[in-house]
Amino acid sequence: MSATTTHRTIPPGRINARCDVTRVRVASHRIVRVRGIGFQLDDMDPISRPEKDAEKLARQTATLLTLYETLSSDDAAQAFLAFAREVKLNAESKDGVKVVSAYTAVFRALAVSGRPWRTHVCDLALCGANATAREAAESGATGKSVRPKSAMALALASDLRVYESLANVSETTMSAWVRACTKDLSGDFCSAAAALGVDSGSVEDANVGDVAALNVSSDVIHAPATKRDRKIMRDAFDASSSWGERADDLMRFYAKHGAGILGSHSVVSFDAQAAWVARTMDKEDESMYSFSDLGAAWSTPTLRSTERAAEIIRRNTERHGSGVGNAQHILLHGNEGSGKRWLFRSVLGSMIRAGETNVRVVLLSRGELRNLTQLCDRMKNEPRVRFVVLLELPLALAPHAEFYNTLTSALDGGGTIWPDNAVMYATAPCDSCLKPDSHEGGSRGLADMFGTKIDLHSSPERFVADVRDLAQRQGINIDDSTALQFLGESKPSVTLAQSFIDGVVATQ
Repeated sequence: MSATTTHRTIPPGRINARCDVTRVRVASHRIVRVRGIGFQLDDMDPISRPEKDAEKLARQTATLLTLYETLSSDDAAQAFLAFAREVKLNAESKDGVKVVSAYTAVFRALAVSGRPWRTHVCDLALCGANATAREAAESGATGKSVRPKSAMALALASDLRVYESLANVSETTMSAWVRACTKDLSGDFCSAAAALGVDSGSVEDANVGDVAALNVSSDVIHAPATKRDRKIMRDAFDASSSWGERADDLMRFYAKHGAGILGSHSVVSFDAQAAWVARTMDKEDESMYSFSDLGAAWSTPTLRSTERAAEIIRRNTERHGSGVGNAQHILLHGNEGSGKRWLFRSVLGSMIRAGETNVRVVLLSRGELRNLTQLCDRMKNEPRVRFVVLLELPLALAPHAEFYNTLTSALDGGGTIWPDNAVMYATAPCDSCLKPDSHEGGSRGLADMFGTKIDLHSSPERFVADVRDLAQRQGINIDDSTALQFLGESKPSVTLAQSFIDGVVATQ
């Protein structure tokens, strides 16, 4: 009896263009199977082999985790890598408990992020925390439309295809992997995970044509990308046959908004080991940032008693952000409780929330000030980003005080130390600072490094005015005598005024 070959006919439309088509010869029969990630798409009854797909994806994820800073610190990406490894190992160990545990970690991470896996992976790609993205962000310094180098575009296109393969592993697919590894799991558990894959659609629909707006002609990086900006790019990816086709658009996205942490956050801190550290959450919508971990001042409009000083800070920040004009370092000096740091935070926070500035604010604490040289070097390496370094400690401007020589040398370095794309905003108490025009032995002192100096003092009269201002914002009336009675023998301060108002509101 001669061997025969049977060809199976697959109806049109049954094959997904992105699926792998494999031919498997079994005895004398040749069968065509169309395999998606974790699924068999023909109408046979094949044996599912999710561990093969998981093994490949685990390798790809591990590679991306090595290359991309954002991925390496992302809980969901780390959880997915662990999950894919457990699915792969399950083929040998048959330990479904470990698969379920790893899957639960992915479930939990996605629930915390509030985004479907596909959206989450796409947003990680848009963060661009790698060398290619940073080079693309710097390439816009010519002031012309960004034309990516072919080598950069090819490298990014390759990465995007890997991102796409990860994004295509839907929540439904993951739950199917789990069901294939253990028979004891409740169907409701897997269904709940699949529900995470539905996008809430809370962001206004974006037009793919808006991608053209990424062709910017600017010497400076714009404000961080909003949720709508990211949705435009996600929609552009989905409208393409392959994410890799959008490499040029993504490089222009980096050139406009920046890459990595600086491309998605306006307030950061600096760590000598980890470089930039995000201090604000992503934009909640088109005009609002979350400053919940930075204190009330960042979300509070400036007080009427400080309007003149606030306007000086605002105009200086605008000049610096535009890259045109002579922006200066600013020193706010005044007695304790006068609201110096509050004013800086209030002005910068209001400008960021309103989309009125593109600067990135670097919060510099006492401990981080020891890494000032490394910070300056890092800012120089981001030439199109405009930085405002906000000192989180009051300066003692007398010679031989802590960090006096370090700061004086940096700010008076003639451009050799302090970068041209950064200004410093600092505060100093009156009782410990040199008079602005004084010099020690004819040499320039630290106070003289600041081109703009603003005197800000607290007093009982100003405390009453601040209480009146804050009360009106809450829609309540407080007599001046009541405010003075609360002040008593305490030192008047903006913080005390805010605490007083908070207490009144809480009792109503």
